[in-house]
Amino acid sequence: MRRPPLSLAVASGRSRRPAPEHYPVWTVHHGRDRWKELSYVTAPIGVILGVVALLILLPVVAAVLYRLVFVRRNSTSLLSKRAGEDAWRYGAVRYTDTEVEFYRLLSIRFRPDVRLDRRTLELGKRRQPTGTELDIAEEGEIIVPFSGQDRSGGVVDGELCLGPAELTAMLSWVEACSIEQVRPRRHRR
Repeated sequence: MRRPPLSLAVASGRSRRPAPEHYPVWTVHHGRDRWKELSYVTAPIGVILGVVALLILLPVVAAVLYRLVFVRRNSTSLLSKRAGEDAWRYGAVRYTDTEVEFYRLLSIRFRPDVRLDRRTLELGKRRQPTGTELDIAEEGEIIVPFSGQDRSGGVVDGELCLGPAELTAMLSWVEACSIEQVRPRRHRR
């Protein structure tokens, strides 16, 4: 499209620049172009919305990556089901000196979902998977009920689905508790 001569543009009330096809028709309003007014308003809104979306998505993506990469690298994979739940959840377990930490695989928390005190952790009688549990358990895995207290003193019950090697590791961790860890801590005055 050819630009009209300057005299025709001023006489017709149009700006010197032709309107791009994707912009709405613009008119002169108090000496300013209306599309410029709209672009000054919508540009900061778009930038603000983009920054807000980035600020919301960045921690979520970081938390999921943390769970998928760092937690799984330094832990033992397992399936867990808390008492009262029907679904088994993929996750990981990490052992510290005094606690066992359970992480759900697809969670957006950086901290463990459940922490159980080593002194209160009890593992029940082992059993083979049955019924629908056979669909999720791999060959050779064993289901073990557990019970323990979390940091707030609440009792947490559930079941773990582990392979024989993972179960041996958990049993040896529980049984290798030192006397200092078994004795209740005395508060010094």
